[in-house]
Amino acid sequence: MMVKKSYFTGEKLQQTKFIPVVVGFFFIAGLWLFFPAQALQHRLEQELSQQLQRPVSMGKLALELPTTLAIDSLETAVLPRLTVQLNQLKARPMWLQLLQGRFSIAVQGETLGGTINAEIDSTRYLQLVAADLHWDQPLPQLPKIQLTTTIEQLNASGFIEPINQLEQLQLQLSSLQVTGLKQFSAPVDQLSLGRVELQLNQNARQITIDHFLCTDGDLNLTGHGTVVLQRNPIRSRIDLSVSIKPNKNLDPALSSLLSLLGKKQRNGGYLLRVGGTVEKPRLL
Repeated sequence: MMVKKSYFTGEKLQQTKFIPVVVGFFFIAGLWLFFPAQALQHRLEQELSQQLQRPVSMGKLALELPTTLAIDSLETAVLPRLTVQLNQLKARPMWLQLLQGRFSIAVQGETLGGTINAEIDSTRYLQLVAADLHWDQPLPQLPKIQLTTTIEQLNASGFIEPINQLEQLQLQLSSLQVTGLKQFSAPVDQLSLGRVELQLNQNARQITIDHFLCTDGDLNLTGHGTVVLQRNPIRSRIDLSVSIKPNKNLDPALSSLLSLLGKKQRNGGYLLRVGGTVEKPRLL
């Protein structure tokens, strides 16, 4: 008796090629249609609040194809008097690093009129880039002082845990103005500091300021030094060396006080050293 051979014709073989596509389509469609947005929102709020040790509230969640999580808004308190709100957040896995054995997530969003981009991996190592942020509000720890500036560029990296374990930070500010100085018996109420460049790094609890430059304002400043962090940031111990050179447009009432702060240099500037704490700095 002869056995009839079974085989795929060319037409059937072509049809089978579409099976994975069809299965994948219905899987993604099902995930998108039945995405547990509300349950995931509550879960994320709980996890973030626990990890950051402060309340976190989130807006609506949605899944954007293929694997991007869109979050309408996220709000949390960075410091006791400083609340940050992020809008139009999008988070997605970084597949290339996943293939290399390290799980990483890329996040992008908007805040303070500018943009932020961040990457965080399974070791809780964070890399952050922000640009064109506009700050016009009091300082968190000095609410009587109003600070106005544009954060042109911010680059930072470090570990989320242990908390405050910053690796390095580079910051560029423009149009920096400080208002409210007369409350501290200063002869002028407002001081323009122009453009600021700052570069620092952290090792354990010590922050080292490698580069500080302030130009195009009422004062030209250069400096370096260290800050030893305490649990309460305003009690952190500081040791700074700063050179101050007044510009021609500086108010004479303020310019006359510079000689009381430090020794005059040949270039017309004044060199001073600052110690104490962030809350109560003192000249050394």
